[in-house]
Amino acid sequence: MSANVYKPHLIIYPEDDATKHLAAELKIACQHKGICINQIDIETSCNGYRKTIKEIKLNAHLAKYECRRLLAIIDLDATKNRIDAIRSELKTVFKRDHKKVFILGWSKEIEVLKSKADCAGIGFQRLAEKLFNDALNGCPKEAIWHDDYFAQMHDNCEMARLDKLFASIREWNSQKG
Repeated sequence: MSANVYKPHLIIYPEDDATKHLAAELKIACQHKGICINQIDIETSCNGYRKTIKEIKLNAHLAKYECRRLLAIIDLDATKNRIDAIRSELKTVFKRDHKKVFILGWSKEIEVLKSKADCAGIGFQRLAEKLFNDALNGCPKEAIWHDDYFAQMHDNCEMARLDKLFASIREWNSQKG
């Protein structure tokens, strides 16, 4: 079922199958919080961050749908300025609507995050659930988001933007339908 494009909705563009799995965990975390998951769509894996950005540019239709927000989930491949480069590219394409696009990335391949979760004895699904539950709860200081794995790759500006995105998703409870 597709999201109602005239109500607040989120379209997630995963870079690969591993990030698509993470996107599915976000949807599950939202469902556990009672958030209308019909307003969250996950696109097919794009197989690379360049293809992910190309797909967003081709299919976003941000100007047409005021309530649309996009989330790109990508591997940053230890490239610190990748988020800035992507943000700059999207700003050129989308002009005023570029602020509707959010980027969630990791310093290395997502498989490293899976290994980290396994080493901690909690498994990837539990780690992803904790990650998004923390985000949906306002990202408390002890949240996994403050781990170096995430914090080093996101400047405070992007972290604040992601927090606002998750805050708006929390508000969708009152807009079910």
